[in-house]
Amino acid sequence: MSCVDQQGNEVRVGVAYQFVFAMPGPDITCLVAESINEDGTVNCYDAHFKMKIENVRPEKLWRPLKHTWSVWPADVKAVTDYVGAQALDLS
Repeated sequence: MSCVDQQGNEVRVGVAYQFVFAMPGPDITCLVAESINEDGTVNCYDAHFKMKIENVRPEKLWRPLKHTWSVWPADVKAVTDYVGAQALDLS
């Protein structure tokens, strides 16, 4: 089953993604993909709220390809504190 993010890229385990969790706003958090389920949803860890989030639809995830992670230093810190800088890979 295909597991493609909002930008049309395959979701990768161990990589951080941004995710809108509330509107209006939008209010955005940072999820690290931990596993991909058989139905194509993604189990994640929320690096800001420090909790597991299960069954996220992959088309709701995206990475800051245009502006890079440097625009969101709080996301960078939360992700690197949890799993390390390799999770910020934008390739």
